[in-house]
Amino acid sequence: METQVKVNWHDLKDAMKQLVKVKDSNYLSILENVLIEVKNNFMTISKTDLDNVLKFTIIAVASIDFTCIVDCKKLKGYLDKEKAERITFHYDSDNLSLTMLGKKRKYKMICFDYSEYPSRDKEEIDLTFASSLTLNNLKFLEPGMSKDATRYVLKSLCVTPQGEYIATDGRHLHKVSTNDTTGLDYFQCQANKSLLISDKAVKLLIGLIDDNGFDISESEKYITLSQYGWSLEVKKIDGLYPNWKQVIPSTFEHKVSMDDLTKKELTEFLAVSKSMDTDSVKLSFPEYDTMDIVSKDELSEIQETFQVTNGHEIKLEGDSLSLNHEYLTQGIKYMDTVEISINDRYKPIRMTCENLLVVLMPMRVN
Repeated sequence: METQVKVNWHDLKDAMKQLVKVKDSNYLSILENVLIEVKNNFMTISKTDLDNVLKFTIIAVASIDFTCIVDCKKLKGYLDKEKAERITFHYDSDNLSLTMLGKKRKYKMICFDYSEYPSRDKEEIDLTFASSLTLNNLKFLEPGMSKDATRYVLKSLCVTPQGEYIATDGRHLHKVSTNDTTGLDYFQCQANKSLLISDKAVKLLIGLIDDNGFDISESEKYITLSQYGWSLEVKKIDGLYPNWKQVIPSTFEHKVSMDDLTKKELTEFLAVSKSMDTDSVKLSFPEYDTMDIVSKDELSEIQETFQVTNGHEIKLEGDSLSLNHEYLTQGIKYMDTVEISINDRYKPIRMTCENLLVVLMPMRVN
């Protein structure tokens, strides 16, 4: 028996653009497919890598409900070759095939047994709250997470009961503060711990969210991140996030401020000096309201002076402070104005801009 279904081409194409990013690290051939479920004039299309399940729901006009799985890359490739307001599919349940009708072409795909596709039991939701995290906030946080596969807790994004979003690898820390306090009582009474979202889920989330926020739900085994039209179900990470607050000094002796123009000039300097054969830059404050920054390797040196506020108050042992070039670049990228708080050349420094905070550990270099 053949079933016809029509969906919006743009909606399906946008969904496939994100679904193809869900990549299986277990090399199971069944996970190369997407699961398509048509029911009550909605098409739900999902893909999993066993840790995450990304799902999109699209309005559809269908003559009958059906379920099938087809190759993800093939479906995306066929959609990319066509352009129309609506796209029509014919599902043949007798021959187990799904045919997409283009303007001039027909694209026929073999369907596989969907009963073999990994599924999850529906769990009762214990907690749901609205997150105000924006896309730029998430892009700011992502570089702070550890890249070390053995440190699975630090490879995650920490969501605290106080509405703070934390990412750290032990050498630098990124934090976004929000007013997302929904569920605070639940956390305090039940477990007194934070939610951890894996790095794989964060990378997927960057392609999904906008500046309108999203919902975070927690069940026994999973965390679900969702917005209208999509949901990302993430396997919970067992483990406690380290006490990140202990690396931030309670007080600072000196503070330096730079406006948005100076910050832009500093960003340009860091981009130019990226080619240097060194991973550090040196900061010093030699004169009234100025900051010198130097990038130096064995063959060359780049130096620039920037206008700052209160720079004349800072006297450092050894006259300079060394910071990791990449961490400094990532830290200020999404900041406009920047306030830098310093104690001495060996203790952590803090950079802030509105609700963004970065903590960097100075480098010990000659």
